[in-house]
Amino acid sequence: MREGGREPRVAACLAALKAATAAAHAQIEAVPALSALMSEGVTLHDHGAVLQRFYIHFARFEPGLFACLGRGLPRAALLRRENTGPLRADLQDLGLPIPPVMAQPGPETLAEAAGWLYVHEGSSLGGRVILRSLRARLGASLGTATRFHARHGKATAASWRETGGLIAALLPDAEALALAQAGARRAFAELHRTMAAGPAPGMPADRGLCPFRPAPAPM
Repeated sequence: MREGGREPRVAACLAALKAATAAAHAQIEAVPALSALMSEGVTLHDHGAVLQRFYIHFARFEPGLFACLGRGLPRAALLRRENTGPLRADLQDLGLPIPPVMAQPGPETLAEAAGWLYVHEGSSLGGRVILRSLRARLGASLGTATRFHARHGKATAASWRETGGLIAALLPDAEALALAQAGARRAFAELHRTMAAGPAPGMPADRGLCPFRPAPAPM
């Protein structure tokens, strides 16, 4: 029997992770850098600042996370969920430097890694909402610096359903689920720490409306 098109066990795992991280989710949505993206006065500077912070987080933790998840998940499934590439391309389109980052060790267990995956892939759902807001307010000035927030495109819902199955497969019992909840809370804590930090290296101090890449000099 299925609930909402998903196996009950998958739905139960996702519900438990959601409940365990509800407070952390609310806290990160309230971080000024992120809430600015949904405001009427959002600028390309705001967009670029958030992309730089996301890049720092994913470049720091994604390599170790994928190394751990690779012990239990297909490599192809991980490659479809790689985030540093789209973020790097977006930053290059905006003329922003790629922040220097030192990769950190990944989770020790597959169950903890499943919690991290829940948080990282869950950001693709919020990214669609953010992108609609940015397009409504910034229009064509966004250019192609939309890859990260739109990384799964029209397949976002299908990708999330697949992610739920991948996560549940790594959580065979209550002990594993508890480890996943702890991993998800740590992932949110690390993301919050990065989002609430000051400007990344090379980030302009002003909140200008113009793209960061200088316009070509007149001939």
